[in-house]
Amino acid sequence: MDDRLFHRRVFEAVGGLIPPGSRIVCGVSGGVDSMVLLHSLAKVSEIHDLNWALSALHLDHKIRADSTRDAEFVRLQADRMCVLCSIATIHVAAEARRVGKSMEAAGREQRYAFYAEEAQKADAKFVAVGHHADDQAETVLLRIIRGTGLRGLGAMRPIRRLARGSSIKLVRPLLELRRRDILEYAARNRVEYREDATNADHEAATRNFIRHRLIPELVELVNQKAIDALVRLALQARRADDAIRRIAVLRGRRMMMSRDETAIVIDAGRLAKQSAAVGGEIVRRTIASLGVDCELGFERIEAVLQL
Repeated sequence: MDDRLFHRRVFEAVGGLIPPGSRIVCGVSGGVDSMVLLHSLAKVSEIHDLNWALSALHLDHKIRADSTRDAEFVRLQADRMCVLCSIATIHVAAEARRVGKSMEAAGREQRYAFYAEEAQKADAKFVAVGHHADDQAETVLLRIIRGTGLRGLGAMRPIRRLARGSSIKLVRPLLELRRRDILEYAARNRVEYREDATNADHEAATRNFIRHRLIPELVELVNQKAIDALVRLALQARRADDAIRRIAVLRGRRMMMSRDETAIVIDAGRLAKQSAAVGGEIVRRTIASLGVDCELGFERIEAVLQL
């Protein structure tokens, strides 16, 4: 894939979603994905005269002894590109112990909290991250193995709200591009980046097991286009989930009989006539609209429908 096609794919992914003149903060780890993200967004803005104001965000997780070098590298590269850069530090291992979560989960939560805070400071409505198609395939497999429904099978969306109720949008301009395309782009354009040693450690996270062992074996032994197939599956799942949600919103309104601050009464007879997919979504949305902030499992939704 040449640069012209690469830039077109990035523009098609987010160009129509991000207005000219927008402020965009980019999560930049210093790895090839995020460095290419920053470089390609700057080029797309220049090519299409979009006048995007880009800035780089880096959160030092203090997982590795040399992590400060990553932060220094990101700051240096941002300076060379005349891009503002904000850097913060968190001891993610200590944070993971405090909240009782894995380092991967705790690190992700802290990263996105940092992105939200810095986006608000910069008056930016968009946060860009460097997830690509290979990441998407890994996410699909991870969720299947751990257990997921149709919504989870849809994996990462190209654009979504950064957090519930937030006006800031999270965008993934590289989501339809393969990692090999990103590496080739970096080589052609001499985009400098740093390798993260933990990405090669199979024991660092479950995702690395999927990345370095499971997917390569699937590609070699089962289907050479396994990654493309998983990405297509995620797209089809998102489309189906979106359709079910639209139907559930319309029908749920019609069968609501009354509501107050603590309860919503819906017509059980009309609910029972819905397909399981639509009925389950109506139940889920009804409970969520009461301000219940929890994920209801498949078994509980099924129990309501059976009742």
